[in-house]
Amino acid sequence: MVKDNLAGDARGGFIPPHLKVLAAIRTWARGEIQDDAGDLGGMSQATISLVCKQVALAIVAHRAQWIKMPQTDAEQNKVIAGFYALCGFRQVIGAIDCTHVRIPKVGGDVAQYYINRKGYSSINVQVVSNANLEIMDIVAHWRGSTHDSRIFNECRLKQRKDLLEEQDNNIDDVVPVVQMTSSSLRGNSARAAFINENF
Repeated sequence: MVKDNLAGDARGGFIPPHLKVLAAIRTWARGEIQDDAGDLGGMSQATISLVCKQVALAIVAHRAQWIKMPQTDAEQNKVIAGFYALCGFRQVIGAIDCTHVRIPKVGGDVAQYYINRKGYSSINVQVVSNANLEIMDIVAHWRGSTHDSRIFNECRLKQRKDLLEEQDNNIDDVVPVVQMTSSSLRGNSARAAFINENF
């Protein structure tokens, strides 16, 4: 999938794409220990840092292929059937939640904005998944101090929901697009579910 994006030149030594991917995965899995992955692959810490960036950008280049909301009625019905089979929810096309991803301490005048309510620096990431826990939408640019409700209120899905409600002429026939829940989805807290037959 990312082989073409990771092909490099032979200056200073060629690193095959599969080795770049393996080194990046090992580095990400072990946290901030880049020397370990470098030692196993015969690369320096600086090279591992560069390789991790290259692999991340290569994966991001293909995000639209994998991270997307259902586009057709058939795709939507498949997701709805998955949630119904899993937990009996009707007309649900996504489970949404936010999580804090820890980042290195941020300095300067904006440092306090990255500190979340638990006291560490983070990015607050909103993810929408289907019943198979496949990511369908992700918003990963909010500072750690940002509340989950603000992230949702300013995301594309909320804007789409509002647009659908404005276009609907008969208010009595509107099916609420978002219904807050406190149920559990395979052990993960599902705070909200997207509900609508015509989403």
